[in-house]
Amino acid sequence: GISGLSTPYNGYVGMPQVSFDACTNYGTVTSLWEGMVYQAGITAQSSGPITSCENQGKIANYSRVDGGTAGIVCLSNGDITGCLNKGEIHSSSGTAAGIAMVNYATVMDCANWGNISSNCSTGGIAFLNEGTIRSCLNGGELSCSFAGSSPHTAGIATSNSGLIEDTLNAGYVVGAVVGGIVAQN
Repeated sequence: GISGLSTPYNGYVGMPQVSFDACTNYGTVTSLWEGMVYQAGITAQSSGPITSCENQGKIANYSRVDGGTAGIVCLSNGDITGCLNKGEIHSSSGTAAGIAMVNYATVMDCANWGNISSNCSTGGIAFLNEGTIRSCLNGGELSCSFAGSSPHTAGIATSNSGLIEDTLNAGYVVGAVVGGIVAQN
């Protein structure tokens, strides 16, 4: 992707406070590492705002340890606005999402048009939403192969404890526990 960290995710310690504006990833991002991997088209982790960014590349995580893969950002504590994923997203052992794997802030005016698959859980916009998702759209095909411990698939957020409003799922969603908008609330 555009940015990443050389150290594994450890809560908010080391999350960069940088902003991303009008960035586009066209490249393929692939991980074959055997440990836990977080990878995305723009950045793996961020506490700063991400605005008008786009991923068109394939993001594939072939790690054997649970991790995460996303079109824009895996772990986000900053607002994400006007971002778009058109790339294919795949995770062999972890979760996968079109925009943000984990959202603690606000995701607004974003869309996923890429097909997303995982062996665990899949979300069109986010895997886990603990913030706000507003005015977002999923038009991609989402699938989960049921091999993981929590095989959930949802058009907007796989798991939600935050606020979701004015969203639309127009994509095909398949898995064991499935929701057009949310699989687990």
